[in-house]
Amino acid sequence: MTTAIPIPDRFRSIQGAAPLALEVAEIVDLAPGFRRLRLTGSDLRDFEFQAGQDLMVMVAANGDRTTSRRYTIRGFDRTQLLLDLDMVVHHGEGPGLRWAQGLQPGDKLNAVGPRGKIYLDPDADWHLFAGDESAVAATLIMMEAAASSTPCLALLEIEGPDYEVPVPFGEDPRRRLIWLQRGKDASLADSVAALDLPPGTGHAYINGEVGLVSAVRRVLENRGLAPEQISPKAYWGRGQGNEVNGEPEKRPT
Repeated sequence: MTTAIPIPDRFRSIQGAAPLALEVAEIVDLAPGFRRLRLTGSDLRDFEFQAGQDLMVMVAANGDRTTSRRYTIRGFDRTQLLLDLDMVVHHGEGPGLRWAQGLQPGDKLNAVGPRGKIYLDPDADWHLFAGDESAVAATLIMMEAAASSTPCLALLEIEGPDYEVPVPFGEDPRRRLIWLQRGKDASLADSVAALDLPPGTGHAYINGEVGLVSAVRRVLENRGLAPEQISPKAYWGRGQGNEVNGEPEKRPT
């Protein structure tokens, strides 16, 4: 049974977020590369969030050190007090991966949330989503939350079919998701560069590895999107561990 890691004082004062004592209600393997944690707890009774926000979960690092990892909220059922986190599970090391692979129903955990300041632009004529495996949860919930009349297009670059999860909006022509296999299809940046963008003023949301986010951002800027039309968020950095706040070290842009 996994022991809940206490929340350090430095995380208790995050504006707009609250400490949450939660329990694992269910674990569902959505695909070979994706696992869903269904969490519950009385602290969720007054929980509110916006599509795209995440939870900061406390996990154990080496020795007695506490660290955290941030996972996008994939869904929330208020009537049953069930909150879903979808996460990538793959080969490798790291405190977040070890924690996710070792969880069982009934395990307790501590989290802080909701976190994140990137939301859907309500004035956008269309939404574009681009990212890698780590962006799947944010992309799907934001596409679901967008107004039904607003076109949404997503391009997700993944390692292979193991990272394709069921798409909830079926054959809706205004909700289109393209899976790109890394090393087989055109790169994410090249695919975004070749897109026929809809008319009007849209908004782009880029999530994933640091270098990938930067490359796609440059492509969109070169295509004429203004800075306020682009919401980039790096979730991880290749060859580097995330910091204790659950995200990559911030570097000058």
